[in-house]
Amino acid sequence: MRIPIINHEKNDDMNSEETNETLSDDLEDFEDSSTSPTEVELAETKAQLVQLAADFENFKRQAARRESEARDRAVRSLVEDLLPILDNFKLATEAAKNSTDVESVRVGVEFILQMFEEALRNNGVTPIEAKGQSFDPLQHEAIEEIESEEAPGTIVEEAQRGYAYRGHVLRASRVKVAA
Repeated sequence: MRIPIINHEKNDDMNSEETNETLSDDLEDFEDSSTSPTEVELAETKAQLVQLAADFENFKRQAARRESEARDRAVRSLVEDLLPILDNFKLATEAAKNSTDVESVRVGVEFILQMFEEALRNNGVTPIEAKGQSFDPLQHEAIEEIESEEAPGTIVEEAQRGYAYRGHVLRASRVKVAA
């Protein structure tokens, strides 16, 4: 009885067709010898298993490549949205060097801030509302309790704005809460 030897080592260069041809040849040689139907079925099952393992390895490589490409596209999109803001910051700093009109510099910086917030919104990042809201430990980080006319547990002041990405907290708001 001759049993085909199947190479189980991972071979990135071997494609599915080459694997199928090799397995088919081994199976034909195996079927030509005097073997029982059970042994033939076992060899066929082993051949299918090896093919399935090769297909799965190819799938994993393709999935990893697609995930990497999607991440790269997302980063590229965000950077493309941020570059005009960077350009405007450079213009604002140049204008501020020679300007004696503080109000025009302030207006320019506020415009850049609006552009930045819009870019974040376009990419799924939203600010977490805090002031006047009830304290929520999932969205807020209390840094201080202060005496206030507000109801206990109400956020009186926001020390640092929090942000969420599509409903998931990126950074909790740092707040002062009424005692």
